[in-house]
Amino acid sequence: MSISEKIKVLRIEKGWSQKKLAEMLNVSSQAISNWERGQSYPDISNIIQLSDLFDVTLDELIKEDINFKEELIRKNLEKKISVVLSSIILIIFIGIFGYFTFNAIKRNFKEINYFALSVSFLGIIYFIKEIQRNN
Repeated sequence: MSISEKIKVLRIEKGWSQKKLAEMLNVSSQAISNWERGQSYPDISNIIQLSDLFDVTLDELIKEDINFKEELIRKNLEKKISVVLSSIILIIFIGIFGYFTFNAIKRNFKEINYFALSVSFLGIIYFIKEIQRNN
């Protein structure tokens, strides 16, 4: 039985509506509907909460659903790739910022490329936030 089917069966066994379960998990009713129809999967924190609410083990909830396992692996891989790419771009922006800062210091701040410094500084801030968002 897939996780979507298990969520629906366990919810009905408890006598809960999709709306009630959504409120308990702090998600939308649409999210519950999507999970039960197999349109999307709950994230790992919601899986743990579902396990607790339904009083079943995580194994019972997800073990038989091969698609869910593959989806978790895919999401995890995408997250890792995103962090690596963001880190590489962050390093490039830090290098650009450092290069233009060094040149400004070397010339006693007589010739400063404000545009390059601004863009690289904003890039650094953006990618730091992107890395934090992915963690």
